[in-house]
Amino acid sequence: MENNKPNEVEAFVRMPDEAPLIAALALDVGLLVPDSRNNSDLRIYECGRVTLVVMPSEDDFPSISLHGATRWNSDVDFARFVAGALDCQVRCDPGSEFPEVSPYSNIFLNLQEGKETLVAWG
Repeated sequence: MENNKPNEVEAFVRMPDEAPLIAALALDVGLLVPDSRNNSDLRIYECGRVTLVVMPSEDDFPSISLHGATRWNSDVDFARFVAGALDCQVRCDPGSEFPEVSPYSNIFLNLQEGKETLVAWG
C-alpha cells in the first residue's frame, strides 16, 4: 500500500451480509481478521495497522468505518469504492467535496445504481 496515510473514513452501507464487503476490502488492505477479544455489538476486523469497525443499526444502514493507512482520502472516496464494488446503496457525509452542504445539516450523499444524489437523512 504505497502512499497511504493514516486516516478514518466512514460510510453507511445497506447490505444484508458483510462478507462481500470484507472480501472487497481485503483486496485493498489485506486479510481482515475478526478481533476475538471484542465482546460488544460492534464487529471489529484487523489487518496490520488497519481496523474495520462494523456498527449495526436499526435502519438497515450499518456504519462501516475504516481506520489506518488506506488509499481513501475521504468518506466520499470510500463510499464510491464500496458502492461500486458491492453494487449496493451507500450513504456518507458529503464533506468538503460538496461545499454547498453545511457540515451541520442532515444532508448525506446517497450512492445507488451508479447515481449520486444529496438526500436528507435522519
